[in-house]
Amino acid sequence: MNDIYIYELLFFILIIVLAIIKLILKPKYPYYKNPYFISFAERSFFNILKTILEDKYYIFPQVSLNSLLKINLHGKEYWKYINKINQKSVDFVLVDKTNFNPVLIIELDDMSHILEYRKQRDEFLEKSLTNAGIKYLRIKNQPSYNIAELKEAIFNLIS
Repeated sequence: MNDIYIYELLFFILIIVLAIIKLILKPKYPYYKNPYFISFAERSFFNILKTILEDKYYIFPQVSLNSLLKINLHGKEYWKYINKINQKSVDFVLVDKTNFNPVLIIELDDMSHILEYRKQRDEFLEKSLTNAGIKYLRIKNQPSYNIAELKEAIFNLIS
């Protein structure tokens, strides 16, 4: 009968040791580098933007909305509205090189933008940015772009 207690005790100790090992080996920071910071289409469009803007503006990809928009409310109302913009980003922000003010937001629309939840997100984004006084341009993702038309559209909105 004593052997059973010894085996139970050894089994219990083994479980504790395994639990401790699991805790020790568990990574504190389970993050890794995202190999796709921006998509292939966004990277291609970024290069087109660099050509069009001729070094007149900074181009920032994947900017969080809460870096662009601030909320003029407090308490519960603040949290209600901050939660609407947290974890949302825009594809490109063109920023004035002299004062670092955003002058234009560009969203590159892929096929996902035909989905209802994306349409609602796009409408929210457009209304929020327009209300904040930030100009907004949506461009349909394409295999190629008419550079002259794109340049005209961008500079018409900026000026």
